[in-house]
Parts: sequence; C-alpha cells; structure tokens
Amino acid sequence: MTAYLRGDDKKDLTPFKNFLKQTSLIQKDAMVWMLEIVLKLFKPDPAVFPQCLHKLLFMVPTEEYWRIDGWPDEQCRNLYMKATSEIPLLQDTLCHIFVIGLSKQHPINGRDIIDLVECLTKRSAGLHPLISDDFQVHAHLNCIKIPS
Repeated sequence: MTAYLRGDDKKDLTPFKNFLKQTSLIQKDAMVWMLEIVLKLFKPDPAVFPQCLHKLLFMVPTEEYWRIDGWPDEQCRNLYMKATSEIPLLQDTLCHIFVIGLSKQHPINGRDIIDLVECLTKRSAGLHPLISDDFQVHAHLNCIKIPS
C-alpha cells in the first residue's frame, strides 16, 4: 500500500484496495454504532456529536488526529491522510448518516447532515480511478422523481 501511495509501483493495487474496503466497512459499522448505541451509553453534547461524526469519516483537519497523542508519527502522517482521504463511501454508511439526521434524539440538525453528505459524496466522486469490480458505481436514476 505504501508503494502505491508514494507512486513507486502501481502494478498490484490489491493491498491498497483491501485497506480501502476494510476501512469503509469500519466506517459503516461506526455509523451504526453512532445511530444505535451512542445515545444509550452517554448523552453527547450537541457540539461534540457532529465532531465525532466528522472524525469517524475523516472529514476534520489532519491535525486533529495527532494533536493529543502524536499518532501517527511525522513520517507516516502524509501517507495516512492520503490513504484515508480515498475511502469509498458505502451506501449503508450514507443511509445511516441520513437516519441520524432525521432522528429527533441525535444532537445534530438536518442541515449539518446534508453538508456532511455533500462533502462525502464529492470526495467519493473523485475516486473514479479506483472503480473496479470491488468498488462498483451503481446509478439508480429511476428512483429519483424529477418534478415536471
């Protein structure tokens, strides 16, 4: 994976794609956790809950990740942030984010969710070189009703 991100050898993308797939599955599970478990365990502050969502989806400035504990170290920071910026967006993750936004119990408003989804979608749209059988892009335009 590090060779691919450095640009050394682009022949075998399997380790990098496995990393992306595993990380996107972890993000999906994290959104389920934020939706179903977090409010049962503790009541997050309305300012903290959106920050948690953004951190789980790697949407905060890079300094936030190593500010407190210094991980990853300086040598790996750029590599880590490059890799996490290319994580594909799973449909389930997107649906869970929308449900969190629709929920009255979760301390985040719908506008913040729309902004978050917009950023995630734009970031994912830039991943077109990685599209393959592992990361397929499906267009379901028949489910969108356009007013006439």
